[in-house]
Amino acid sequence: MKVRRRELIFAGVGAFAGMLGVQLMGRSSHASSNTGPMLNWKQPRKVNLEQAAQLSYDGYKDRGLGCCHGAFKGLVSPVIAEMGAPYNTFPVEIMRAGKSGVADAGSLCGALLGAAYAFHLFFEPKVADDMQKELHRWYGQTLLPQYVPAASNFKDYKVPQTKAILPECHASIDVWIKTTGFSKETDERRERCGRLTADVAIKAANIWNAQLDGQPFAMTPISDNQMYCGKCHIKGIAPSKGEPNFNDGKNLREVGTNMSCPSCHPGRKRNHPKTMRDDIKKKV
Repeated sequence: MKVRRRELIFAGVGAFAGMLGVQLMGRSSHASSNTGPMLNWKQPRKVNLEQAAQLSYDGYKDRGLGCCHGAFKGLVSPVIAEMGAPYNTFPVEIMRAGKSGVADAGSLCGALLGAAYAFHLFFEPKVADDMQKELHRWYGQTLLPQYVPAASNFKDYKVPQTKAILPECHASIDVWIKTTGFSKETDERRERCGRLTADVAIKAANIWNAQLDGQPFAMTPISDNQMYCGKCHIKGIAPSKGEPNFNDGKNLREVGTNMSCPSCHPGRKRNHPKTMRDDIKKKV
């Protein structure tokens, strides 16, 4: 009897599916029989700033794992080491996924992402959100990098500082490249990002420790550009005295953002529609 090629393929697929089903059933059975206690990750400890910075800087360079891994490792590794098993078995290396704005996509800066994961691992969601928002706002308005490692091939190299404006990887690097003249694929740029990763870990650790102390962490003010745009477009930013309230949700979008607006939306200087606010300013 001749067996057709298609029949062989179906037979092979069926056999593979059967074996996979047996394996999954075995795993499910094992999981259902696991009656151990649920892990409680909401046990944050104080973070040593110098240790976090060094671990983050080294974690950035370690096997090319990058900024997300560096920041997360600097904040989390000492804590889980103190917590002991099974917490200290957490596979920190998976944070390489956030490298260079998530798999080199240039989106959110990986250092910010690593710190965000650390916040949410140990703190309740609403608290972690507030911590993360402050970190983002500080990142965009601060001259970075500031950290100088104890040991580095660039120890005597004073890395030029820039303000990222936005929390995105590509925007942050682009500002630095245009300011310094270095290209992205240079050791100078990599050193800059390694030190910036340490800076993010230090700031995150300051916010972290303040939260544990029950102290309000220093809030970076909203930028002038964000405030100007936000009075019409961002929920929660009220108009100044004497200005009409455009942000009623009826005529204009309520934009959810914690970033500087004109960097991506330069309409304020170009083709932005004339507003009642402009008329009010002319009359004042």
